Amino acid sequence: MQIVTLGIDMASRPKTTAACMITWGASHAVASFPIVNCDDEKLDGLISDADAVGIDAPFGWPEKFTQAVVDQNHVW
Repeated sequence: MQIVTLGIDMASRPKTTAACMITWGASHAVASFPIVNCDDEKLDGLISDADAVGIDAPFGWPEKFTQAVVDQNHVW
């Protein structure tokens, strides 16, 4: 039995959104080449072919964290 996992690197625009499929066999795994320029329609099709989906989605950083990073960079 093979299981297919889909990984999605979500971005604000389809042009910079990508995905990759991994097919897991009993003794090995095979990853697809990255699938780029993924719009909603393309992602819907990929999701329907997958048994599991992982999404990396940028929701932004909290303001205090962002300021701490900025402040830290000024120390160097």
